[in-house]
Amino acid sequence: MDKDIKEMFDRKNKEIILTNLKYDLSRNIDSMKDTIVNIFDREFEVGSKKIILMINDYYENIDYKNFNIKFLDVEKKILDKLFKLIEEKLETLNHELDDFEFNESSIGNYYNKVIQSTSELKNVFVDSWFIDTIDSTIKLTYDLFSLFDDDRSIILSNRLDDYINNRFFDKIILKLNEEFSLRDSNLINKAEESYNRYLDICKNVEN
Repeated sequence: MDKDIKEMFDRKNKEIILTNLKYDLSRNIDSMKDTIVNIFDREFEVGSKKIILMINDYYENIDYKNFNIKFLDVEKKILDKLFKLIEEKLETLNHELDDFEFNESSIGNYYNKVIQSTSELKNVFVDSWFIDTIDSTIKLTYDLFSLFDDDRSIILSNRLDDYINNRFFDKIILKLNEEFSLRDSNLINKAEESYNRYLDICKNVEN
C-alpha cells in the first residue's frame, strides 16, 4: 500500500477510535450520574422514614415538614459536590484523549488518569467538608426533639448518631464506591479493546 494512503488510513482509524472512546466516556459519565442520583434518592427516602420511625418510638406529635426539606437539602448539597468532581473527571479524561498517542505509554497514562480521578472522587468522603455534613445531619435530627430533656432523649440521640454515622452514610459510600469501580472497569476495558483493535488494524495493513 502506498505510504501516503497508509498514513491517511492510519489517521482516519485513530480519529474514529478516539471519537468512539470520547462517546463511550461521555455515556459512561452520564449513566454514572443517573445511577448516583437513584442511589441518593432511594437511600435518603429510606433514611428519612427510618429516622422518623426511630423518633416516633420515643416522642409523638412532632412536625417533620421542616426536617424533610432540610434533609433533602443535604442530599442536594452532596450531589452538587460530587457532580462537580465528576465533571472534572470527565474534563481530565477528555484532555487525556486529546493528547492520546497509540502506544503502550499513552494507554498506561490513560488507565492511571481513570484511577487517579476516581481516587479524587473518593477523597470527598474523608474531607472535613463531608464530616461536617454528617455532623450537621445528626444535629438536624436532634433539633426535632431538642425541647425534651430526659433520659429518652439521650438514648435516642445515641441511636440516631449510630444510624446516621455508621449505617446511613456508610451504606451510601459503599454503593458509590462500587459504582465508581464498575465505571472505571468499563472505561479501562473499552480503552484496551480500542487499542488492541488499532494494533490489529495496523497488522492487517502491514500484511
